[in-house]
Amino acid sequence: MSDSSLVRAVLKERVPFSEEIARFRFELETLLDFEAGQYATLVVETENGKIARPYSICSAPGDKTLEFYCDLEPRGEFTPLAWDMTVGSEIFVQDEAGGSLLFNPDLEQHLMVATVTGAGP
Repeated sequence: MSDSSLVRAVLKERVPFSEEIARFRFELETLLDFEAGQYATLVVETENGKIARPYSICSAPGDKTLEFYCDLEPRGEFTPLAWDMTVGSEIFVQDEAGGSLLFNPDLEQHLMVATVTGAGP
């Protein structure tokens, strides 16, 4: 992952729902092009290098702010750092969204599945 493929993002809001679940809203330097159902890779820099993790995007396509619901993993590398962030903290986001769980209107039947926090849309 090269630095040129990263977009700077600033934490604008962090809303805890419990000690282990929170919503994070980041404002990006540039708009991220994505479709509903895709994920963004969040990247934090540490003294030991970059740590990157994919998170499902809860925002609508076209929003300049990206919203994520995160579940704290106390022994993890990424989420303890996220829990220490305060409004104004900066991270990076990979400049391309990923994932192929996209809505296909041409299909007659759809199966919708929700996972993880239970608090996200």
